[in-house]
Amino acid sequence: MLVLDEPLDDNYAKGNSYDDYINGNPIPWIELGEEQLAFKEANPKATVKEIIEARLDESRILNEEKLAKYEELRSYETENLHEFFLDDQDIYIPEYDRRSALADGAIVGKITIMGLEFDMTEGKILIGMMDKYDNDLTTALGDKRKLISIATTVEQVRAVDVQSGYPDKVSVTTAYIQQQAKEKDALDPQKVAVEFFRMLVNDKSLSLSSNEKLDVKVLFPIWGQEGAEFGLSVDTGFCLRVVKEDTDILYEVIQPHTLSSEWEPGLSTASLYKVVDKEHAGTIDDPIPYFPPMEIFKDKYYIQNADVYKCTRDSGTPLSHNLKDLVGLYVEVVQG
Repeated sequence: MLVLDEPLDDNYAKGNSYDDYINGNPIPWIELGEEQLAFKEANPKATVKEIIEARLDESRILNEEKLAKYEELRSYETENLHEFFLDDQDIYIPEYDRRSALADGAIVGKITIMGLEFDMTEGKILIGMMDKYDNDLTTALGDKRKLISIATTVEQVRAVDVQSGYPDKVSVTTAYIQQQAKEKDALDPQKVAVEFFRMLVNDKSLSLSSNEKLDVKVLFPIWGQEGAEFGLSVDTGFCLRVVKEDTDILYEVIQPHTLSSEWEPGLSTASLYKVVDKEHAGTIDDPIPYFPPMEIFKDKYYIQNADVYKCTRDSGTPLSHNLKDLVGLYVEVVQG
């Protein structure tokens, strides 16, 4: 808009209405009266049409209000919603990540959420609860967007409250999820059967050979977990597994003791555990794989790193050294 000291002469195209403004060729100058000038002063964001007609376009104002309300809703959703608390820690993950966690869990046998590992039942319960929260939240957000969309007045748009009317945020404890998982597993016939046999595998009245133990290795408890938790007193013959990223080894207790995190089965605890290995004849054609700590017996053949050794005398106790270091003491090289 220009303010001129003198009126425009007849060399300039002039008009009086918005129609003149948009249809003129060339575009005419519109001289604003006092009412139009006052209107523009009061409404600095007004369009040319609104200034010329000295009134606001209600449809434009309504649309601008709707866009602002949509943005207010989006901002509130981003900053305040989509939260899921486990032991006061927000572990919420988007729907795509939940599907990925389930897919990965089907492969590795455990579900990881925000760096936390859960067994399959616990993980599925947590993801199911997140899914329900998200579904309820999506419904609530959809209802608010619909109210904004169908509003016919600015007042109706402004009346939409974007800060309330949502499902309660979920806050649960690990103990609660574990209890829910336990109750769910108790109704699963297959898992009930597995738990039953897990109670039997370490029963002394059930005499299993090494091969039989290895056939049902997955039923034995994992060191440090339920059934083989630290603080549990174990007797000779008790078996447990040590599971790491790429290994799953079955050990048998050879000396009664109390399980402790400081005594992990392995070379340093050869006096407490021995590796349960597949049974071999111990002949030169079927030598016994040697994994220290391991007790060896006279006249039996053993193999380690593709080398075959014959035991020359009973060791009496599990040995923690490699066979190549025991030549002349307990073994002699047969093939190597």
